Amino acid sequence: MTHFASYWHEPTRISIMAPVGWEVEDIEPTAFRFYSPPDEANDDYRSSISYALHAPEGGTAAWLTEFAAASRDNMAATYNGFRLLNESRVMSSDFADVALRWYEWNDEATGLAFSQVQGLILADPQSIYLADAATLQGTADVYIPIFDSIIASTRIIPRRWSGAGATRDSW
Repeated sequence: MTHFASYWHEPTRISIMAPVGWEVEDIEPTAFRFYSPPDEANDDYRSSISYALHAPEGGTAAWLTEFAAASRDNMAATYNGFRLLNESRVMSSDFADVALRWYEWNDEATGLAFSQVQGLILADPQSIYLADAATLQGTADVYIPIFDSIIASTRIIPRRWSGAGATRDSW
């Protein structure tokens, strides 16, 4: 059974429940990644999930629909052996619009076959988060449910209001 603990990444305002014992790394100020412990049965491969904050070009539900479809079509055209397993559109408990995708593909350079989960989280018109999780296809039964739990736990914490006379830029 996987145990989870709360993790807060202040620069992105993301709060998630992450597996205990996984290692976290800041990739850049607006991105971070969690790594599973090394899998000795698979040459110490480490499954991972990352989050990155971006500014959307549109920022509406209609834009997210178009962006998610274009992203899927690009993956189908460029990922070797791309196979879409499922797509879903949900609203998070903090009312963010979330486009989810589960897929598989094969890396020609390494010969590895991957299972991935991707979440496009439109928090507000100025903020879209990419949650991207990857594991080997042979370990998907173990890690995909963990990734699903992490993404489902995602909360975007609003900036704190600083009182009278404050503007959005001063938060």
